[in-house]
Amino acid sequence: MTCDDPIVAAVVEDHRRILVEALVADAEVARASRCLALGGGYGRGEGGVQIHRDGRRTPHNDYDLVLVHQADAIAVVSEWCLRISQRFTAEFGLHVDVTPLAEETLTRLPQSLTWYEFGQGHQVWWGDGAVLSPLAVRRLANVDAWEWGRLLMNRSAGVVFARWSRQGCPVSLGADEDPATFATRQIEKAWLALGDVWLADHGLYHDRLAVRQTTWQSLTAVPTWAPRWEAAAAYKLRPRDLSLAEIDAELAALSPVLAEALQIHTCADTQPLRDLARTLLRVPPARWFARRPWAPLRERVQAALVAELVGRQDERRRLIGDPHHVLNLWKTVA
Repeated sequence: MTCDDPIVAAVVEDHRRILVEALVADAEVARASRCLALGGGYGRGEGGVQIHRDGRRTPHNDYDLVLVHQADAIAVVSEWCLRISQRFTAEFGLHVDVTPLAEETLTRLPQSLTWYEFGQGHQVWWGDGAVLSPLAVRRLANVDAWEWGRLLMNRSAGVVFARWSRQGCPVSLGADEDPATFATRQIEKAWLALGDVWLADHGLYHDRLAVRQTTWQSLTAVPTWAPRWEAAAAYKLRPRDLSLAEIDAELAALSPVLAEALQIHTCADTQPLRDLARTLLRVPPARWFARRPWAPLRERVQAALVAELVGRQDERRRLIGDPHHVLNLWKTVA
């Protein structure tokens, strides 16, 4: 079951059939492939349902798919994944992301929160799901410690871009969707991340949203913003847009809380030689020494986002530059 709504579950199943037909129709790609699996909310059985004003119910979450393939077919499979992502994102009206993975790399993937959660909750759409066993045996304790800071950094970036959009600053991220919908999603994802990281800090995180909701309800000592996390969890399952006035109020309330959490969570490991090289290549010389040049780029982006969230725009400019530069550098480390 992809979600608790039978109408939306039927739509997702129809999308599965169409994607599998497209895979099987390409004989070369099908021969080289082992498994197509869906992760994300629908893969965990917690997919969102968009209820429109006319009563229609449609899928809301992205499709996060993985195509496991033979190592010698990476070129043809990668090209197919890109083409299919573009085609069906347009046809389905929601983002379809198909990530190609060579079977031999499954044991070497980084210990990220993304791959841990994929291993814990996915649905096999085609092929032999047993090939995903290296991901299924992963445990939360093995997730890299800086993954929580990385999650906060990415959610902070979304909030900053939403703020810039509200201020009339042109930002390409989210430019192809309704501004209120974009801002609402960034706000809700940020509140959800704040609560998830708080749970992780207290050893209470679980990959299933329903379990986290139950945990929150059972706690007696929680942050003052705990009700906002619960509202964000509800949004993930049944999204709705905030009004423009609500967006502005939420951005004002959220920004200092997010900045505080972001400052106390490491977002990357340090590898001085590699990190220095990345700074020299990706950061203008005039800004190299606004941060230690050998510091991870994620740390530079993290500091710039904190500065922006608390209103220190001059510091953000010294670290990275204008919004266009922030967006470009963030994309390299997200």
